[in-house]
Amino acid sequence: MSAQLPADNSASFVRPAGFSAWHGGQATDAARLGGLVAVFLRDLRRGLLRVLLWLAFLLPPVGLAIYVWVRTQVDAFAVPQAEQASFILQNLSLSFRVGLAWALLLQVGLVAPTIARDIRLGALLLYFSRPVRRRHYLIGRTLAGTIMVGLGLAIPLLFLVLVHLVAFGLQPVGAGPAAASWAFWPIACVGVILASAVAALLSSIVGLACGVLARNPGLVPLLYGGSILGSVGLSWVGQLIWERNSLARSVDLHHALEAPLTLALRF
Repeated sequence: MSAQLPADNSASFVRPAGFSAWHGGQATDAARLGGLVAVFLRDLRRGLLRVLLWLAFLLPPVGLAIYVWVRTQVDAFAVPQAEQASFILQNLSLSFRVGLAWALLLQVGLVAPTIARDIRLGALLLYFSRPVRRRHYLIGRTLAGTIMVGLGLAIPLLFLVLVHLVAFGLQPVGAGPAAASWAFWPIACVGVILASAVAALLSSIVGLACGVLARNPGLVPLLYGGSILGSVGLSWVGQLIWERNSLARSVDLHHALEAPLTLALRF
């Protein structure tokens, strides 16, 4: 006598392979990507040392905050009234440049080797055994590195904006026509956020590309560092052939990553 299947096709039953039929919904691409980004972010901040390295982004703004306090409270070192806006922008630019140098070091040590390490340890087999596509993995790694480094750049800069706001008030003297009123501070906030996001994204892409090319986690920092030094050398050669302020300067990776903030704060 042959066995009959349940009349209700939606009911689960034991198949020859030992598994029941799945009638649930599928996770969306956005859900899969979000889950991967969360996993990768936890991996990047795992351990006390990594958290302390990330918190080191706050050191330069704290030092500049003390400097701003001295320049506003001690009459002998007071900022000339007509130079308030330029003083603020110079401090933001300086803090961004120092933070960017630290961000590149974190990219070299933490973010760039992740793909090469996954290849070496066979973790890709685990990721791709799930309903995860190659683009999900690559975008997830890029977004995780961008978020970690971008927050490390943006949060200290926003803190520094707040310090200057308290020190100089809503309308600092000397701002350009586009920001001569209360709009100075919103423009500054948007500028530092966008510049931090762009710099973090570009540096993450370069670092992960080095990881794909090297495939050996130990060689990734050397390749990334060599790419930065090589771009500086090519930039110098180009500036000698043409001129200092020519497009050859943009070949320098560090200067190229500074460009978004320089452009955003020209108002």
